Amino acid sequence: MVDYLPVELGNPYARWTFLYAVAVAVTAIAGVRLGPRLAWPQLRWLAAALWGMLIVVTAAILNMLYLRHTLPEAASWIAWATLWAGGEYAMLRWSAGGLEINRGMLKLLHAVRTGGPWLALWPTGAILIDGWLAGPADPLFAAHADWAIDAAWSNYLPSWIMMLALAFLLRRSLAGKWPSAPLREWYRAVVIPGGTVLMAMLVVAWNLRHNGAMAPLPYLPLLNPLDLTTGFVLMLWASALRQLADQAILYNALLHRLKIGAAIAAYAWFNLILLRSAAHYVGIDYRFDAFAASQFVQAMLSLVWSASALVLMRFSARRGMRRSWWCGASVLGVVVLKLFLVDLANGGSIARVVSFVGVGVLLLLIGYLAPYPKTAHGAPSPASA
Repeated sequence: MVDYLPVELGNPYARWTFLYAVAVAVTAIAGVRLGPRLAWPQLRWLAAALWGMLIVVTAAILNMLYLRHTLPEAASWIAWATLWAGGEYAMLRWSAGGLEINRGMLKLLHAVRTGGPWLALWPTGAILIDGWLAGPADPLFAAHADWAIDAAWSNYLPSWIMMLALAFLLRRSLAGKWPSAPLREWYRAVVIPGGTVLMAMLVVAWNLRHNGAMAPLPYLPLLNPLDLTTGFVLMLWASALRQLADQAILYNALLHRLKIGAAIAAYAWFNLILLRSAAHYVGIDYRFDAFAASQFVQAMLSLVWSASALVLMRFSARRGMRRSWWCGASVLGVVVLKLFLVDLANGGSIARVVSFVGVGVLLLLIGYLAPYPKTAHGAPSPASA
């Protein structure tokens, strides 16, 4: 029977998988439909074979995408889609007649039918974009091409689609509709935060390794694909935290720590934007040792950190927030140590003079504008009167 299928669908194994998936899906759908009508509820257990095959095919396709970095055959994609659609129908019809799926098994099925396609978005997009970026196969044409596109686009663009999918899941879980029903709270407490953490881990790795180049376009701070991706992740993280806070799923203390961690991540991102801008506009390699040896970068960081400490300590002094004030003072202490241990060791230069003078002026401003709060948070502060 495989011989009657078009060869374009893939190799014989992929075509056999497609035929078997169709047979399993048709049998399972017939079972869940005929079971209540024939008063034979055991027929619905034919859906278990469908769900089991869906798990196996999902794992096989993700293995091919992530480990082999190759796209599956067309027949494999069609088989996966057939099993997925059949599994959706079987879950919708299963409860007809009074039977319910075990909650643990239901979570496993939702993890496979939601997480599998979501995880396939990034490698599939990356492979397709990499193939497009490779350009024509004619080496003569490639040798005379006067432009090139940065390969990092194949990482960033699929990640945007993954974040849009998470945002869609968040909206649907708030409404309690498909695909999150009937596990809307589980999606909001586990699935969406877990996907957001995974995206955040990818963005951290990309920020440390890539300088934000966006060839053939010129580099622009905040408007390059890396900074846009980081900003999208922070917005997604903020949305997930806000929904968790509204539902009181997490303890307040833990939620507060997560918010502080998000603020620290945003500030670290701001510093990385400065380093990437210095790498592009000053001509410094995007490496730790190159930044450590650059007097311009050291002076820039000293001034930026001191200005940040001034803003934080001024805000804390006006609000009577002693812990935040001490955080700003700690940053200022790090800057002073850095001046003597790093900036001074780089030898004399205009950048070192500017950093010493600038930090000194900011210290004077802090002493005048941001004194230590005399009242704790919650009491009226004399500075704010």
